[in-house]
Amino acid sequence: MKDPCEICMDKDRYGGSQPCQKKTAYGRYKKKCKEIAEHTKRVMQRAKEKQRSEPEPAWKGKMMDDFMKGAKR
Repeated sequence: MKDPCEICMDKDRYGGSQPCQKKTAYGRYKKKCKEIAEHTKRVMQRAKEKQRSEPEPAWKGKMMDDFMKGAKR
């Protein structure tokens, strides 16, 4: 989404004394996008840490060994 003041025909009327409703809505939109991005980063970091801390199940290695033996035949 682009800054609405770049394409606004009424920007001369507002002139910077008071932001228009489109500009304030754009500011809220950008703030919310930034919050969502930060939250996503935190969630992905927690998932990585959880994945690193969990040991690999013993059956997983056995299943891969059995699979590879079957593939060599």
